Amino acid sequence: MSRLLRQIPALLALIAVLAACGGTPAAQPTAAPAAPAEQPTAAPAAPDAEATAAPAEEPTAVPAPPAADGTPVRGGEITIGLNADMISFNGNLLSFVNYPVLRQCYNRLVKFDHAMQSQPELATEWTWSDDYLKLTLKLREGVKFHNGREFVADDVVKNFEFAAQAETGGNVFPRLGSVESVVAIDDHTVEINLSQVTPNFMDTIDMLSIMAPESFETVNQGCIGTGPFKFVERIPGDQIVFERNPDYWKEGLPYLDKITFKPFADAEALSTALETGTIDGGIALPYRDYERLKESANIFFGYAGSLLYVLVLNPPDSGMPDHPLSNKLVRQAIHYALDRQTIIDQALYGVGEATVLPFPTTSIAYFEDLKDAYEYNLDKARELLAEAGYADGFDLEIIATTGYPELVDASQILKNDLDQIGIRTTVTPMENATWTPTLLSGQYQATMTFIGRSHKDPSGLFDNSPFRISNSPIWPDGDFPEGYKENLEKALSTADVATRTEAYRVVQEAMLDASVQIPMSWRFTLFGAVNELKGMSYTVDDEVEFEQAWIER
Repeated sequence: MSRLLRQIPALLALIAVLAACGGTPAAQPTAAPAAPAEQPTAAPAAPDAEATAAPAEEPTAVPAPPAADGTPVRGGEITIGLNADMISFNGNLLSFVNYPVLRQCYNRLVKFDHAMQSQPELATEWTWSDDYLKLTLKLREGVKFHNGREFVADDVVKNFEFAAQAETGGNVFPRLGSVESVVAIDDHTVEINLSQVTPNFMDTIDMLSIMAPESFETVNQGCIGTGPFKFVERIPGDQIVFERNPDYWKEGLPYLDKITFKPFADAEALSTALETGTIDGGIALPYRDYERLKESANIFFGYAGSLLYVLVLNPPDSGMPDHPLSNKLVRQAIHYALDRQTIIDQALYGVGEATVLPFPTTSIAYFEDLKDAYEYNLDKARELLAEAGYADGFDLEIIATTGYPELVDASQILKNDLDQIGIRTTVTPMENATWTPTLLSGQYQATMTFIGRSHKDPSGLFDNSPFRISNSPIWPDGDFPEGYKENLEKALSTADVATRTEAYRVVQEAMLDASVQIPMSWRFTLFGAVNELKGMSYTVDDEVEFEQAWIER
Protein backbone atom coordinates (compact mmCIF):
# COMPACT_ATOMS: atom_id res chain seq x y z
CA MET A 1 0.00 0.00 0.00
CA SER A 2 1.30 3.49 -0.85
CA ARG A 3 2.43 5.94 1.79
CA LEU A 4 -0.39 8.47 1.44
CA LEU A 5 -3.04 5.82 1.13
CA ARG A 6 -1.90 4.41 4.45
CA GLN A 7 -2.50 7.86 5.88
CA ILE A 8 -5.88 8.18 4.15
CA PRO A 9 -7.36 4.68 4.07
CA ALA A 10 -10.70 5.87 2.79
CA LEU A 11 -9.10 6.53 -0.59
CA LEU A 12 -8.68 2.79 -1.05
CA ALA A 13 -12.41 2.49 -1.68
CA LEU A 14 -13.22 5.11 -4.26
CA ILE A 15 -16.14 7.32 -3.41
CA ALA A 16 -19.44 6.48 -5.02
CA VAL A 17 -19.86 8.93 -7.79
CA LEU A 18 -23.24 8.21 -9.31
CA ALA A 19 -24.96 10.01 -12.12
CA ALA A 20 -27.81 12.46 -11.73
CA CYS A 21 -30.61 9.96 -11.09
CA GLY A 22 -28.53 7.28 -9.43
CA GLY A 23 -28.45 6.13 -5.83
CA THR A 24 -27.43 8.39 -2.98
CA PRO A 25 -23.66 8.86 -3.12
CA ALA A 26 -21.57 10.16 -0.28
CA ALA A 27 -21.47 13.94 -0.23
CA GLN A 28 -18.21 15.75 -0.86
CA PRO A 29 -16.91 18.63 1.25
CA THR A 30 -17.99 22.00 -0.04
CA ALA A 31 -15.89 25.08 0.14
CA ALA A 32 -18.26 27.93 0.86
CA PRO A 33 -21.82 28.78 1.84
CA ALA A 34 -24.31 28.31 -0.97
CA ALA A 35 -24.80 31.38 -3.09
CA PRO A 36 -28.23 32.96 -3.25
CA ALA A 37 -29.93 30.98 -6.02
CA GLU A 38 -33.21 29.40 -6.87
CA GLN A 39 -33.82 25.94 -5.51
CA PRO A 40 -34.03 23.05 -7.98
CA THR A 41 -37.49 22.11 -9.12
CA ALA A 42 -38.95 18.67 -8.76
CA ALA A 43 -38.80 18.03 -12.50
CA PRO A 44 -37.77 14.48 -13.40
CA ALA A 45 -34.19 13.94 -14.47
CA ALA A 46 -33.15 11.89 -17.45
CA PRO A 47 -33.37 8.12 -17.13
CA ASP A 48 -30.19 6.69 -15.70
CA ALA A 49 -28.89 3.21 -15.21
CA GLU A 50 -26.86 3.55 -12.03
CA ALA A 51 -29.64 3.55 -9.47
CA THR A 52 -28.78 0.10 -8.17
CA ALA A 53 -25.21 0.86 -7.17
CA ALA A 54 -24.35 1.26 -3.50
CA PRO A 55 -22.17 4.18 -2.39
CA ALA A 56 -18.69 3.50 -1.13
CA GLU A 57 -17.23 4.90 2.06
CA GLU A 58 -16.90 8.66 2.08
CA PRO A 59 -13.24 9.78 2.23
CA THR A 60 -13.67 11.86 5.35
CA ALA A 61 -9.91 12.02 5.93
CA VAL A 62 -9.16 13.58 2.56
CA PRO A 63 -7.93 17.18 2.94
CA ALA A 64 -10.86 19.48 2.13
CA PRO A 65 -10.84 22.91 0.49
CA PRO A 66 -9.86 25.81 2.75
CA ALA A 67 -12.61 26.59 5.23
CA ALA A 68 -14.83 29.51 4.34
CA ASP A 69 -15.35 30.67 7.93
CA GLY A 70 -16.19 34.20 8.79
CA THR A 71 -17.68 37.05 6.85
CA PRO A 72 -16.71 37.29 3.18
CA VAL A 73 -14.52 40.27 2.33
CA ARG A 74 -15.34 42.21 -0.82
CA GLY A 75 -12.67 43.33 -3.23
CA GLY A 76 -9.08 42.31 -3.60
CA GLU A 77 -7.05 40.55 -6.25
CA ILE A 78 -5.52 37.10 -6.34
CA THR A 79 -2.98 35.32 -8.50
CA ILE A 80 -3.40 31.60 -9.16
CA GLY A 81 -0.57 29.47 -10.49
CA LEU A 82 -1.14 26.90 -13.22
CA ASN A 83 1.10 24.01 -14.18
CA ALA A 84 0.57 24.68 -17.90
CA ASP A 85 -0.86 27.35 -20.16
CA MET A 86 -4.36 27.04 -21.55
CA ILE A 87 -4.95 26.38 -25.25
CA SER A 88 -8.40 27.84 -25.98
CA PHE A 89 -11.41 29.62 -24.49
CA ASN A 90 -13.73 27.29 -26.41
CA GLY A 91 -15.85 25.87 -23.61
CA ASN A 92 -16.38 22.65 -25.55
CA LEU A 93 -12.67 21.77 -25.35
CA LEU A 94 -12.56 20.10 -21.95
CA SER A 95 -8.81 19.72 -21.74
CA PHE A 96 -7.55 19.99 -18.15
CA VAL A 97 -5.36 22.97 -19.10
CA ASN A 98 -8.54 24.89 -20.00
CA TYR A 99 -10.34 24.07 -16.76
CA PRO A 100 -9.17 27.18 -14.83
CA VAL A 101 -10.97 29.59 -17.18
CA LEU A 102 -14.20 27.66 -17.77
CA ARG A 103 -16.04 28.30 -14.53
CA GLN A 104 -14.85 31.92 -14.31
CA CYS A 105 -16.12 33.01 -17.72
CA TYR A 106 -19.01 30.63 -18.41
CA ASN A 107 -22.11 29.18 -16.82
CA ARG A 108 -23.87 26.02 -17.93
CA LEU A 109 -27.55 25.21 -18.14
CA VAL A 110 -27.36 22.88 -15.15
CA LYS A 111 -24.54 21.92 -12.82
CA PHE A 112 -23.90 18.75 -10.84
CA ASP A 113 -23.39 19.47 -7.17
CA HIS A 114 -21.00 17.43 -5.01
CA ALA A 115 -23.76 14.90 -4.36
CA MET A 116 -24.00 14.40 -8.15
CA GLN A 117 -27.45 15.95 -8.38
CA SER A 118 -28.39 18.36 -11.19
CA GLN A 119 -28.83 21.91 -9.90
CA PRO A 120 -30.12 24.94 -11.85
CA GLU A 121 -27.77 27.46 -13.41
CA LEU A 122 -28.92 29.18 -16.60
CA ALA A 123 -31.86 26.77 -16.71
CA THR A 124 -34.14 27.15 -13.71
CA GLU A 125 -36.25 24.08 -14.36
CA TRP A 126 -36.46 21.21 -16.82
CA THR A 127 -39.14 18.71 -17.77
CA TRP A 128 -38.92 15.45 -19.69
CA SER A 129 -41.71 14.09 -21.84
CA ASP A 130 -43.13 10.72 -20.81
CA ASP A 131 -41.10 8.94 -23.50
CA TYR A 132 -37.89 10.83 -22.58
CA LEU A 133 -37.46 12.08 -26.13
CA LYS A 134 -38.16 15.75 -25.42
CA LEU A 135 -36.51 17.95 -22.81
CA THR A 136 -38.00 21.37 -22.12
CA LEU A 137 -35.82 23.92 -20.37
CA LYS A 138 -37.01 27.11 -18.71
CA LEU A 139 -34.23 29.69 -18.80
CA ARG A 140 -33.26 32.20 -16.16
CA GLU A 141 -34.45 35.72 -16.94
CA GLY A 142 -32.40 38.89 -16.50
CA VAL A 143 -29.03 37.24 -17.25
CA LYS A 144 -26.56 39.27 -19.28
CA PHE A 145 -23.49 38.32 -21.25
CA HIS A 146 -20.30 40.18 -20.40
CA ASN A 147 -20.86 42.48 -23.39
CA GLY A 148 -24.17 43.63 -21.88
CA ARG A 149 -26.52 41.69 -24.15
CA GLU A 150 -29.36 39.70 -22.60
CA PHE A 151 -29.09 35.91 -22.60
CA VAL A 152 -32.03 34.34 -24.49
CA ALA A 153 -33.13 30.97 -25.79
CA ASP A 154 -31.63 31.51 -29.24
CA ASP A 155 -28.19 31.58 -27.59
CA VAL A 156 -28.76 28.04 -26.36
CA VAL A 157 -29.77 26.95 -29.86
CA LYS A 158 -26.62 28.48 -31.37
CA ASN A 159 -24.39 26.88 -28.71
CA PHE A 160 -25.82 23.46 -29.55
CA GLU A 161 -25.17 24.17 -33.24
CA PHE A 162 -21.59 25.21 -32.46
CA ALA A 163 -21.02 22.06 -30.40
CA ALA A 164 -22.53 19.88 -33.16
CA GLN A 165 -19.66 20.73 -35.52
CA ALA A 166 -16.69 18.37 -35.32
CA GLU A 167 -14.15 21.18 -35.61
CA THR A 168 -15.61 23.27 -32.77
CA GLY A 169 -17.58 20.77 -30.69
CA GLY A 170 -14.61 19.30 -28.83
CA ASN A 171 -15.64 16.85 -26.12
CA VAL A 172 -19.33 17.77 -26.42
CA PHE A 173 -19.59 16.88 -30.11
CA PRO A 174 -19.62 13.07 -29.67
CA ARG A 175 -22.56 13.36 -27.26
CA LEU A 176 -24.95 15.07 -29.65
CA GLY A 177 -25.68 12.23 -32.06
CA SER A 178 -29.20 11.73 -30.75
CA VAL A 179 -30.15 15.44 -30.88
CA GLU A 180 -32.67 15.93 -33.69
CA SER A 181 -33.46 19.57 -33.02
CA VAL A 182 -33.05 22.39 -30.51
CA VAL A 183 -35.83 24.96 -30.76
CA ALA A 184 -36.36 28.33 -29.08
CA ILE A 185 -40.07 28.27 -28.13
CA ASP A 186 -39.83 31.81 -26.75
CA ASP A 187 -37.05 33.96 -25.30
CA HIS A 188 -36.82 31.85 -22.16
CA THR A 189 -37.93 28.37 -23.22
CA VAL A 190 -35.92 25.80 -25.16
CA GLU A 191 -37.12 22.44 -26.43
CA ILE A 192 -34.60 19.70 -27.21
CA ASN A 193 -35.85 16.77 -29.27
CA LEU A 194 -33.97 13.46 -29.29
CA SER A 195 -34.13 10.64 -31.79
CA GLN A 196 -33.72 7.99 -29.09
CA VAL A 197 -33.62 7.64 -25.32
CA THR A 198 -30.27 9.07 -24.21
CA PRO A 199 -29.54 8.10 -20.59
CA ASN A 200 -26.51 10.38 -20.26
CA PHE A 201 -28.13 13.54 -21.60
CA MET A 202 -28.09 15.45 -18.32
CA ASP A 203 -24.33 14.84 -18.28
CA THR A 204 -24.22 16.54 -21.67
CA ILE A 205 -26.21 19.51 -20.39
CA ASP A 206 -23.74 19.75 -17.50
CA MET A 207 -20.83 19.90 -19.99
CA LEU A 208 -22.14 22.60 -22.33
CA SER A 209 -20.65 26.01 -21.51
CA ILE A 210 -22.85 28.84 -22.79
CA MET A 211 -20.77 31.23 -24.89
CA ALA A 212 -22.01 34.40 -26.53
CA PRO A 213 -22.50 33.31 -30.17
CA GLU A 214 -20.93 36.56 -31.38
CA SER A 215 -17.68 35.38 -29.75
CA PHE A 216 -17.48 32.06 -31.59
CA GLU A 217 -15.12 33.36 -34.27
CA THR A 218 -12.67 34.78 -31.71
CA VAL A 219 -13.05 32.13 -28.99
CA ASN A 220 -9.37 31.20 -29.21
CA GLN A 221 -8.39 34.75 -28.24
CA GLY A 222 -10.88 35.51 -25.47
CA CYS A 223 -14.28 34.69 -24.03
CA ILE A 224 -17.68 36.29 -23.56
CA GLY A 225 -19.95 34.38 -21.21
CA THR A 226 -22.36 34.97 -18.35
CA GLY A 227 -20.02 33.81 -15.58
CA PRO A 228 -18.82 35.57 -12.42
CA PHE A 229 -15.71 37.04 -14.05
CA LYS A 230 -15.11 38.89 -17.32
CA PHE A 231 -12.11 38.27 -19.54
CA VAL A 232 -9.59 41.13 -19.63
CA GLU A 233 -6.51 39.84 -21.44
CA ARG A 234 -4.34 36.87 -22.17
CA ILE A 235 -0.59 37.01 -22.73
CA PRO A 236 0.30 33.48 -23.87
CA GLY A 237 2.77 31.84 -21.54
CA ASP A 238 2.52 34.69 -19.03
CA GLN A 239 -0.98 35.40 -17.71
CA ILE A 240 -4.76 35.23 -18.18
CA VAL A 241 -6.63 38.05 -16.43
CA PHE A 242 -10.29 38.22 -15.35
CA GLU A 243 -12.16 40.99 -13.53
CA ARG A 244 -15.36 40.94 -11.51
CA ASN A 245 -18.60 40.82 -13.50
CA PRO A 246 -20.66 43.63 -11.90
CA ASP A 247 -23.83 42.37 -13.61
CA TYR A 248 -23.55 38.77 -12.46
CA TRP A 249 -26.97 37.18 -12.02
CA LYS A 250 -26.14 35.80 -8.56
CA GLU A 251 -26.72 38.86 -6.43
CA GLY A 252 -23.72 39.87 -4.34
CA LEU A 253 -21.26 37.58 -6.10
CA PRO A 254 -18.43 37.35 -6.83
CA TYR A 255 -16.45 38.93 -3.99
CA LEU A 256 -13.07 39.26 -5.71
CA ASP A 257 -12.28 42.16 -8.04
CA LYS A 258 -9.65 40.43 -10.13
CA ILE A 259 -8.07 37.02 -10.79
CA THR A 260 -4.80 36.55 -12.63
CA PHE A 261 -3.92 33.03 -13.73
CA LYS A 262 -0.19 32.56 -14.23
CA PRO A 263 1.18 29.45 -15.98
CA PHE A 264 4.46 27.97 -14.78
CA ALA A 265 6.55 25.89 -17.15
CA ASP A 266 8.41 24.40 -14.17
CA ALA A 267 6.53 22.47 -11.48
CA GLU A 268 9.07 23.29 -8.78
CA ALA A 269 8.72 26.99 -9.54
CA LEU A 270 4.94 26.63 -9.10
CA SER A 271 5.37 25.03 -5.69
CA THR A 272 7.93 27.61 -4.60
CA ALA A 273 5.66 30.46 -5.67
CA LEU A 274 2.86 29.12 -3.46
CA GLU A 275 5.22 28.42 -0.59
CA THR A 276 6.62 31.97 -0.63
CA GLY A 277 3.24 33.66 -1.17
CA THR A 278 4.14 34.94 -4.64
CA ILE A 279 0.86 33.40 -5.75
CA ASP A 280 -2.30 32.92 -3.70
CA GLY A 281 -3.24 29.49 -4.97
CA GLY A 282 -2.12 26.69 -7.23
CA ILE A 283 -3.81 24.09 -9.43
CA ALA A 284 -2.39 20.61 -10.15
CA LEU A 285 0.50 20.98 -7.74
CA PRO A 286 3.16 18.25 -8.01
CA TYR A 287 2.60 15.30 -5.71
CA ARG A 288 6.22 15.25 -4.62
CA ASP A 289 5.73 18.59 -2.85
CA TYR A 290 2.58 17.65 -0.92
CA GLU A 291 4.23 17.10 2.47
CA ARG A 292 6.34 20.23 2.16
CA LEU A 293 3.58 22.56 0.96
CA LYS A 294 1.04 21.64 3.60
CA GLU A 295 3.33 23.21 6.20
CA SER A 296 2.73 26.68 4.78
CA ALA A 297 -0.56 26.52 2.82
CA ASN A 298 -3.91 24.75 2.67
CA ILE A 299 -3.42 21.75 0.37
CA PHE A 300 -6.47 19.73 -0.63
CA PHE A 301 -7.56 17.08 -3.11
CA GLY A 302 -10.13 17.45 -5.85
CA TYR A 303 -13.18 15.26 -6.36
CA ALA A 304 -12.35 11.60 -5.74
CA GLY A 305 -12.76 9.37 -8.78
CA SER A 306 -13.12 12.18 -11.30
CA LEU A 307 -9.82 11.60 -13.14
CA LEU A 308 -7.92 8.56 -14.37
CA TYR A 309 -4.33 8.11 -15.59
CA VAL A 310 -4.17 6.18 -18.86
CA LEU A 311 -1.40 4.72 -21.02
CA VAL A 312 -2.31 5.02 -24.71
CA LEU A 313 -0.71 2.78 -27.33
CA ASN A 314 -1.49 4.12 -30.78
CA PRO A 315 -1.25 1.59 -33.62
CA PRO A 316 -0.79 2.99 -37.14
CA ASP A 317 -3.94 3.90 -39.03
CA SER A 318 -5.12 1.64 -41.82
CA GLY A 319 -3.24 2.39 -45.01
CA MET A 320 -0.07 3.28 -43.10
CA PRO A 321 2.97 0.95 -42.89
CA ASP A 322 2.71 -1.67 -40.18
CA HIS A 323 4.54 -1.14 -36.90
CA PRO A 324 4.94 -3.65 -34.07
CA LEU A 325 2.12 -1.77 -32.30
CA SER A 326 -0.16 -2.98 -35.09
CA ASN A 327 0.09 -6.43 -33.47
CA LYS A 328 -2.32 -6.96 -30.59
CA LEU A 329 0.09 -9.37 -28.89
CA VAL A 330 2.75 -6.64 -28.73
CA ARG A 331 0.32 -4.23 -27.08
CA GLN A 332 -0.69 -6.93 -24.61
CA ALA A 333 2.99 -7.53 -23.82
CA ILE A 334 3.42 -3.83 -23.01
CA HIS A 335 0.31 -4.04 -20.85
CA TYR A 336 1.86 -6.86 -18.82
CA ALA A 337 5.05 -4.79 -18.47
CA LEU A 338 3.17 -1.88 -16.88
CA ASP A 339 4.05 -1.80 -13.17
CA ARG A 340 1.17 0.26 -11.81
CA GLN A 341 2.13 0.08 -8.14
CA THR A 342 5.70 1.23 -8.73
CA ILE A 343 4.38 4.13 -10.78
CA ILE A 344 2.09 5.09 -7.89
CA ASP A 345 4.82 4.73 -5.28
CA GLN A 346 7.53 6.55 -7.20
CA ALA A 347 6.01 8.83 -9.85
CA LEU A 348 2.83 9.72 -7.92
CA TYR A 349 4.48 9.79 -4.49
CA GLY A 350 1.85 7.42 -3.16
CA VAL A 351 -1.13 9.54 -4.25
CA GLY A 352 -3.14 7.11 -6.33
CA GLU A 353 -4.87 3.76 -6.57
CA ALA A 354 -4.02 1.18 -9.22
CA THR A 355 -6.78 0.05 -11.57
CA VAL A 356 -6.99 -1.92 -14.78
CA LEU A 357 -10.62 -0.83 -15.25
CA PRO A 358 -11.71 2.73 -16.12
CA PHE A 359 -14.82 2.86 -13.90
CA PRO A 360 -15.26 3.20 -10.13
CA THR A 361 -16.62 0.24 -8.21
CA THR A 362 -20.07 1.88 -7.95
CA SER A 363 -20.61 1.98 -11.71
CA ILE A 364 -22.79 -0.42 -13.67
CA ALA A 365 -19.78 -0.69 -15.99
CA TYR A 366 -17.50 -2.07 -13.24
CA PHE A 367 -16.95 -5.84 -13.29
CA GLU A 368 -15.19 -7.39 -10.32
CA ASP A 369 -14.03 -10.46 -12.23
CA LEU A 370 -12.06 -8.30 -14.69
CA LYS A 371 -10.15 -6.22 -12.14
CA ASP A 372 -7.12 -8.53 -11.91
CA ALA A 373 -6.41 -8.74 -15.65
CA TYR A 374 -2.88 -7.91 -16.77
CA GLU A 375 -1.10 -8.13 -13.45
CA TYR A 376 2.54 -7.03 -13.79
CA ASN A 377 4.48 -9.96 -15.32
CA LEU A 378 7.63 -9.42 -17.40
CA ASP A 379 7.97 -13.13 -18.21
CA LYS A 380 4.48 -13.14 -19.72
CA ALA A 381 5.38 -9.98 -21.63
CA ARG A 382 8.47 -11.66 -23.13
CA GLU A 383 6.42 -14.71 -24.15
CA LEU A 384 3.89 -12.53 -25.98
CA LEU A 385 6.63 -10.58 -27.78
CA ALA A 386 8.21 -13.83 -28.96
CA GLU A 387 4.83 -15.17 -30.09
CA ALA A 388 4.29 -11.95 -32.06
CA GLY A 389 7.66 -12.38 -33.78
CA TYR A 390 9.49 -9.63 -31.88
CA ALA A 391 11.70 -11.64 -29.53
CA ASP A 392 14.54 -9.25 -30.42
CA GLY A 393 12.42 -6.24 -29.58
CA PHE A 394 11.91 -3.00 -31.51
CA ASP A 395 12.12 0.78 -31.05
CA LEU A 396 9.33 2.70 -29.32
CA GLU A 397 8.84 6.38 -28.48
CA ILE A 398 6.70 7.57 -25.56
CA ILE A 399 5.87 11.28 -25.62
CA ALA A 400 5.32 12.90 -22.21
CA THR A 401 4.15 16.37 -21.24
CA THR A 402 6.41 18.33 -18.90
CA GLY A 403 3.31 20.18 -17.67
CA TYR A 404 2.59 17.09 -15.57
CA PRO A 405 5.99 15.86 -14.38
CA GLU A 406 4.49 12.69 -12.92
CA LEU A 407 3.71 11.60 -16.50
CA VAL A 408 7.37 11.99 -17.46
CA ASP A 409 8.41 10.01 -14.38
CA ALA A 410 5.82 7.30 -15.02
CA SER A 411 6.98 7.03 -18.63
CA GLN A 412 10.54 6.53 -17.43
CA ILE A 413 9.43 3.73 -15.09
CA LEU A 414 7.64 2.00 -17.97
CA LYS A 415 10.71 2.52 -20.18
CA ASN A 416 12.90 0.70 -17.64
CA ASP A 417 10.62 -2.34 -17.74
CA LEU A 418 10.22 -2.27 -21.51
CA ASP A 419 14.00 -2.14 -21.90
CA GLN A 420 14.17 -5.36 -19.87
CA ILE A 421 11.96 -7.21 -22.34
CA GLY A 422 13.82 -5.89 -25.39
CA ILE A 423 11.66 -2.93 -26.39
CA ARG A 424 14.18 -0.11 -26.87
CA THR A 425 12.22 2.82 -25.51
CA THR A 426 12.80 6.54 -25.77
CA VAL A 427 10.88 9.00 -23.59
CA THR A 428 10.48 12.37 -25.32
CA PRO A 429 9.45 15.19 -22.97
CA MET A 430 7.32 17.92 -24.58
CA GLU A 431 5.98 21.22 -23.38
CA ASN A 432 2.21 21.06 -23.01
CA ALA A 433 1.67 23.50 -25.89
CA THR A 434 3.25 20.90 -28.21
CA TRP A 435 2.06 17.71 -26.52
CA THR A 436 -1.67 18.55 -26.40
CA PRO A 437 -2.18 19.06 -30.16
CA THR A 438 0.00 16.01 -30.80
CA LEU A 439 -2.27 13.97 -28.54
CA LEU A 440 -5.42 15.22 -30.27
CA SER A 441 -3.96 14.63 -33.73
CA GLY A 442 -3.10 10.99 -32.98
CA GLN A 443 0.41 11.43 -34.41
CA TYR A 444 2.39 9.49 -31.80
CA GLN A 445 3.24 5.91 -30.84
CA ALA A 446 2.60 5.99 -27.10
CA THR A 447 1.82 8.49 -24.37
CA MET A 448 0.47 8.77 -20.87
CA THR A 449 -2.38 11.14 -20.12
CA PHE A 450 -5.35 11.44 -17.80
CA ILE A 451 -9.05 11.61 -18.56
CA GLY A 452 -12.27 12.37 -16.74
CA ARG A 453 -16.02 11.90 -16.54
CA SER A 454 -16.15 8.11 -16.15
CA HIS A 455 -17.47 8.74 -12.62
CA LYS A 456 -20.79 10.04 -13.96
CA ASP A 457 -22.74 7.97 -16.44
CA PRO A 458 -20.25 5.40 -17.85
CA SER A 459 -20.63 6.95 -21.28
CA GLY A 460 -18.65 9.95 -20.05
CA LEU A 461 -15.44 7.97 -20.48
CA PHE A 462 -16.04 7.85 -24.21
CA ASP A 463 -15.98 11.63 -24.64
CA ASN A 464 -12.21 11.51 -24.12
CA SER A 465 -9.99 11.41 -27.20
CA PRO A 466 -8.41 7.97 -26.60
CA PHE A 467 -11.84 6.35 -26.14
CA ARG A 468 -14.34 8.15 -28.35
CA ILE A 469 -15.90 6.65 -31.48
CA SER A 470 -16.78 9.98 -33.09
CA ASN A 471 -13.89 12.00 -34.51
CA SER A 472 -11.45 9.47 -33.02
CA PRO A 473 -7.72 10.29 -33.23
CA ILE A 474 -6.88 6.64 -32.42
CA TRP A 475 -9.16 5.00 -34.99
CA PRO A 476 -9.80 7.76 -37.55
CA ASP A 477 -10.74 5.17 -40.18
CA GLY A 478 -13.32 3.53 -37.93
CA ASP A 479 -11.43 0.22 -37.55
CA PHE A 480 -12.42 -0.20 -33.90
CA PRO A 481 -11.84 -3.44 -31.97
CA GLU A 482 -14.56 -6.00 -32.57
CA GLY A 483 -17.61 -5.32 -30.42
CA TYR A 484 -16.40 -1.91 -29.24
CA LYS A 485 -18.39 0.56 -31.32
CA GLU A 486 -21.63 -1.36 -31.73
CA ASN A 487 -21.93 -2.18 -28.02
CA LEU A 488 -21.06 1.34 -26.97
CA GLU A 489 -23.81 2.61 -29.25
CA LYS A 490 -26.18 0.06 -27.71
CA ALA A 491 -25.34 1.27 -24.19
CA LEU A 492 -25.98 4.85 -25.26
CA SER A 493 -29.39 4.16 -26.78
CA THR A 494 -31.33 2.60 -23.91
CA ALA A 495 -32.12 3.22 -20.26
CA ASP A 496 -32.49 -0.50 -19.53
CA VAL A 497 -29.95 -1.36 -16.85
CA ALA A 498 -29.42 -4.99 -17.87
CA THR A 499 -28.90 -4.12 -21.54
CA ARG A 500 -26.45 -1.33 -20.71
CA THR A 501 -24.52 -3.51 -18.27
CA GLU A 502 -24.16 -6.31 -20.79
CA ALA A 503 -23.07 -3.88 -23.51
CA TYR A 504 -20.47 -2.21 -21.30
CA ARG A 505 -19.03 -5.58 -20.41
CA VAL A 506 -18.45 -6.38 -24.08
CA VAL A 507 -16.87 -2.94 -24.56
CA GLN A 508 -14.47 -3.47 -21.68
CA GLU A 509 -13.55 -6.97 -22.79
CA ALA A 510 -12.75 -5.50 -26.20
CA MET A 511 -10.64 -2.78 -24.56
CA LEU A 512 -8.70 -5.27 -22.45
CA ASP A 513 -8.08 -7.49 -25.45
CA ALA A 514 -6.99 -4.63 -27.72
CA SER A 515 -4.77 -3.01 -25.05
CA VAL A 516 -4.83 0.40 -26.68
CA GLN A 517 -6.35 2.49 -23.87
CA ILE A 518 -4.81 1.15 -20.65
CA PRO A 519 -5.94 2.51 -17.26
CA MET A 520 -3.15 2.88 -14.72
CA SER A 521 -4.32 4.69 -11.57
CA TRP A 522 -6.99 7.03 -10.29
CA ARG A 523 -5.76 10.62 -10.27
CA PHE A 524 -6.29 13.10 -7.47
CA THR A 525 -5.86 16.78 -8.37
CA LEU A 526 -3.82 18.65 -5.78
CA PHE A 527 -5.03 22.20 -5.14
CA GLY A 528 -3.41 24.74 -2.84
CA ALA A 529 -4.36 28.08 -1.30
CA VAL A 530 -2.63 30.47 1.05
CA ASN A 531 -4.26 30.74 4.46
CA GLU A 532 -5.80 34.11 3.58
CA LEU A 533 -7.70 32.74 0.56
CA LYS A 534 -11.13 31.42 1.49
CA GLY A 535 -13.86 29.69 -0.53
CA MET A 536 -11.74 28.33 -3.37
CA SER A 537 -13.57 25.23 -4.60
CA TYR A 538 -14.01 22.88 -7.54
CA THR A 539 -16.70 21.05 -9.49
CA VAL A 540 -17.15 17.29 -9.65
CA ASP A 541 -14.86 17.41 -12.69
CA ASP A 542 -12.15 19.36 -10.80
CA GLU A 543 -12.84 22.64 -12.58
CA VAL A 544 -11.68 25.29 -10.12
CA GLU A 545 -14.23 27.87 -8.95
CA PHE A 546 -13.77 31.31 -7.38
CA GLU A 547 -17.36 32.51 -7.51
CA GLN A 548 -17.59 32.52 -3.70
CA ALA A 549 -13.91 33.04 -2.89
CA TRP A 550 -12.45 35.99 -1.01
CA ILE A 551 -9.05 37.10 0.24
CA GLU A 552 -8.21 38.39 3.72
CA ARG A 553 -5.25 40.77 3.43
